[in-house]
Amino acid sequence: MQVRLIQIMAQDGGQKSADSPVISSHQIPIEIYPSTTSETGISTDVVFKLLAHSQRRFVIHYLLRAGTAVPVSELVEQVAAWKANCPIDDLSGEDHKQAAIPLQHTHLSKLAEAGVIRYDGDHQLVEVTAAAATLAPYLQLLVAQRALK
Repeated sequence: MQVRLIQIMAQDGGQKSADSPVISSHQIPIEIYPSTTSETGISTDVVFKLLAHSQRRFVIHYLLRAGTAVPVSELVEQVAAWKANCPIDDLSGEDHKQAAIPLQHTHLSKLAEAGVIRYDGDHQLVEVTAAAATLAPYLQLLVAQRALK
């Protein structure tokens, strides 16, 4: 996985002179997810709706990092651990249940309907599609700011 630095310009509020504000520059390291062979655009409104819930952000982030299909059970455990902010081994049955039910009944279907993931219910596998590349830059910024939750 590559890491790229992006330059962020921010107004500091101070003044260089009466006419020009002081601008500071910050570099933020951004993970570069492996590129996909084809890019399918998703509207900005749909992107923000999909990323509005932390469980969907966790799913997309995990699947982009995995780069391959993963079992739903593995995905549920990781999402539950991130949601509970604890290691997988420390998850309670309640933590697991609170992540599994909405994930399997709501979030995976929303992501599949948007074309961001493929969800094979028969084999209980989930994988990202090329369309997920549209969401990757937004997730990268959240990860860089440690604000994925």
